[in-house]
Amino acid sequence: MLAELPDEFKESGGGGMSFMNACYDRNGNQWTGMHKRMEELFQLGIGIKKAKCLMPRASWSALPGGMPYYAISI
Repeated sequence: MLAELPDEFKESGGGGMSFMNACYDRNGNQWTGMHKRMEELFQLGIGIKKAKCLMPRASWSALPGGMPYYAISI
């Protein structure tokens, strides 16, 4: 499922993207409208070392929308 995210999430593509864009797949189709599902996907990705959060939580308020940015390595 991580591989289906937009290329901008890939370290070798865009280098990472806002959590808010993870509700769309790489074809621009919305696969979920639930932040909880997106969060679960990234948590699982972090667990298998295929995803990482790009900034510590204390810095999220400085990012657009106060949302974390993630990168995936697929």
